[in-house]
Amino acid sequence: MYFGTTLAAVNNATTVDAEFKGNQPGSVYDPGVLMANTDYFWRIDGVAADLTKRKGDVWQFKTLA
Repeated sequence: MYFGTTLAAVNNATTVDAEFKGNQPGSVYDPGVLMANTDYFWRIDGVAADLTKRKGDVWQFKTLA
């Protein structure tokens, strides 16, 4: 899973970048306390049984002021 505040950074991130939050075994991710009035972006890549990866779409939300 990739998570951050910059669209380009999340879209282009690899597993060595700060936006990479690790492999998520479940369907829940707790990002901790979020900043007010801030755009956040996340991406989840798919991994097939043969371990090939498929880059996921980037999604966005904005926190309230």
